[in-house]
Amino acid sequence: MVCVQIGIASNLVTQVNSSGTGNAGNLKIETGELIIRGGAQISSGTFGNGNGGNLTIHAEESVVLKDVSTNGRLNILATQVNSLGTGNAGDLTIETARLILQDGAFVSSATFGKGNGGNLHIRATESVELMGLNSFGFGSQLVTGIRPQAIGDAGNISIETGQLLLNDGAGIV
Repeated sequence: MVCVQIGIASNLVTQVNSSGTGNAGNLKIETGELIIRGGAQISSGTFGNGNGGNLTIHAEESVVLKDVSTNGRLNILATQVNSLGTGNAGDLTIETARLILQDGAFVSSATFGKGNGGNLHIRATESVELMGLNSFGFGSQLVTGIRPQAIGDAGNISIETGQLLLNDGAGIV
């Protein structure tokens, strides 16, 4: 089991820094169970000139994002082009039996800068469950998108699962 949590921001990241040129590396996690809580984030992206890497998670039993931090920091899995970045976001792939997002957590592949968002692939043999609100009143989300001021195209979302449950204002965007 891999559990990512801490009172101070916990991050597992590959990225191109703002003054950097080149591509971020890929990040692959293989475990029985992945739990992300307390405002932890796992991501791959670019703040500079280059592409973000792919983020691949294979967890036999489950991937769970829950329990917002005391300062309201959300639990996030993401690939992205950040606002100062130029390049494309990598793809985000999750393979598990159960994917559970609680308390306004989100999984995202998006662009905030100049470049395309990546694709979001989810294969959950049993279920995908999105529920609960964060401290801002928003539900859990699965997102690909282009944020305001960004230039590029959003990626695609594909979900293969036995059961899809959305509650409490959860969304797939």
